[in-house]
Amino acid sequence: MNPAISRWEKQYKPDSVVYWFDLLRQLDTGDVKICDKRISIPDGVIHYSLKEVMYRVGSNLKLTSDSLIDFSTRTLNFCRSRFKSRDDAYTSIQRMSLDEFAIDDSSGELVVEQLRTKSLGFYEKTDGANQLRKVMIDNVTVNGVVRLYTSGTEFFCQNSTFNVNVPDHDEYRWGFRWVFNYDYVTVNNTKFSGAQQQGLLCPFDLDFENIKNLVITNSTFAYPTRLLGSVEDRLVIQKNSFPEYVEVMGLKLPDFDYHFPFSQLHNSKLVMFDYKHTPYRIKGDSVADYYDEGTYDDFTALYKRLYDHYRNRADITSANEVYVLMKELEIQYLQAMPHRTTEETIRLRLNQLMGLYTDHATSPGKALIISFYIILAFGIFYCFFPSDWDRTSKSQVVADFKLFIEKNEHGYVKPFFKMMKGLMMSLLNAVALSLNAFITLGFGNIPTTGIARYMCVLQGALGWFLLSLFTVALLNQVLL
Repeated sequence: MNPAISRWEKQYKPDSVVYWFDLLRQLDTGDVKICDKRISIPDGVIHYSLKEVMYRVGSNLKLTSDSLIDFSTRTLNFCRSRFKSRDDAYTSIQRMSLDEFAIDDSSGELVVEQLRTKSLGFYEKTDGANQLRKVMIDNVTVNGVVRLYTSGTEFFCQNSTFNVNVPDHDEYRWGFRWVFNYDYVTVNNTKFSGAQQQGLLCPFDLDFENIKNLVITNSTFAYPTRLLGSVEDRLVIQKNSFPEYVEVMGLKLPDFDYHFPFSQLHNSKLVMFDYKHTPYRIKGDSVADYYDEGTYDDFTALYKRLYDHYRNRADITSANEVYVLMKELEIQYLQAMPHRTTEETIRLRLNQLMGLYTDHATSPGKALIISFYIILAFGIFYCFFPSDWDRTSKSQVVADFKLFIEKNEHGYVKPFFKMMKGLMMSLLNAVALSLNAFITLGFGNIPTTGIARYMCVLQGALGWFLLSLFTVALLNQVLL
C-alpha cells in the first residue's frame, strides 16, 4: 500500500469502520470475515479505474473476462455488521468475482452490484436477523446456491441471473430460497434457472411474508417455482415466463389492487409440491392424482379463488382461462373414477360437450363458428334430397350439366355459368332448410322426404340443445 495512504488511514480512519479498499486488501491475501464493524463503501467507487484501485490497494489485482476484480477463490462474509448510508449513497459491494458472499445478523442499507459468485446468502443466525432496511441486487450472477433471509422496507432485484446448482454435500437440495418481509419488493428483468446436472433440486421458493407491495416483471423462471406468502396492498406480476410447474396455493392475493394476467401461465401447470417424499413429489401432474378426493378439492378451491379474484377485477380473459382449467379438472376427476354412476357419466359427457362447443361457456364466438359448420354440413346433405322448398332446381342442375358437357354451338362458358347459378340456388335452398331446422323455427309439415326427413328432426333437436348452450355462454360473458 502507498505509504502516504497508510499514514492517512492510521491518523483518520476509525478501526470500527471498513472501506472498500480494506476489503480488497484483505481479499487479496485470503478469505475474509468481518464482524461487528461499520461498512462504508459509497457506490461512487465504481468509477475508480483499475489503475487507481491497484494504487490504493498496493497490489497487482487481476480482472476476469467480464472486467470484475478476480477473487473467485475467496469467500467474503459479514456478520453483525452495519452497512452505512448517507443521503442517496448506499453501501455498495461491487465489481468482484467471489466464491461465496454471505451476510449474517447485519443491518443497514446495501447495494450488491456487478458481482459474480457461486453462493449468495443472507443468512439468519438469530430471531429477526438481517434487518437490512433497503437492499438492491443489480447485475448479479450466481452459479450455485441462493438463500436470502432478511427483512426491512424496500427490496429490489434487477438485471440478474441465478443459475442454481446445489453441491453434492447439500442434504436438502434447496438451492434457491427467499424468505423476507418487506413493505416493497420489486423483481425486474431477472432470470431464475436450475443448472443442476445430477440429483434433484427442490423447487425455487419465493416466500413473501406479509409484504405490502410486490412487483415481478419481465423475468424468467426456468425451474419449478413456489410463490408463497401474503400481499396486502398491491400485487403486479406481468410479462414473465413461468416454468412447467408452478405452485401458488400458498400465495394470498390482495382484495382488489393486483394485476396478474393468467396468460403468463399458459405453458404451466398449477401443482403442489409434497416434501414428505424424497425426492419431492408433484401433486396435480397426472390423472392418478385425482383419485384422491382431497387433492381434487384443494385444486378446485384454488381455481375458484383465482376465478373470483379475476371476476371481481373484471379481468374476464384471465377468469375464463382459470374457469376452463377448473372444468377440465372436473373432467379428469370424473374420468379417474373407477365406478361412475349414470348421473356422473352424463355429467362427464356434458362437460366434454361444453368444452368442445363453448370452451365451458367462456367462448360464445366458438359456438357460433361450430353452429355455422353444422348448418352448412346438413345443408350439403339436404342438396341430394327433394324438398317442398325446391322442387325444380335439382332437375334443372342435372339438365344444365348435360348441356355443359355436350359439344354444340352453345360453347362452354354460358352453360357453365348457368349450371353454377342453378347449383348455388339449390345449395342456398338446402342451407335455408338446414338453418330453419337448426334454429327450430318450425315447419308444420317437414318439407322433405326419405332419410332427410329424419335428419331434419335430429338437426332440430341438436339445434335446440346447442343454442341453449350458446345462450348460457353468452350470458356468462355479458353478466359480470
